[in-house]
Amino acid sequence: SSRRVTLVMKKVDAGNWTDLEAAKPNKSNMSSSKTMADDPSAGIMDMMKKMYDEGDADTKRLIAKSWSEAQEKKGGDTFDDL
Repeated sequence: SSRRVTLVMKKVDAGNWTDLEAAKPNKSNMSSSKTMADDPSAGIMDMMKKMYDEGDADTKRLIAKSWSEAQEKKGGDTFDDL
């Protein structure tokens, strides 16, 4: 199985970068790193939660539907139960 994730992003301003700098750590970065060390899937769950919280109605509906269908397959709680 492949362990690669490819992200394609568009720059806000056209042009070339001369260099990249590491982001300065902040509370949210530090808590995510610790959580990911404890539970590798936590980073994905954090990302999904952020997408849901910041998403429009269609995004929220799609995430809720996907979550419910996945839980039904596993025999677990559905999104409506949360």
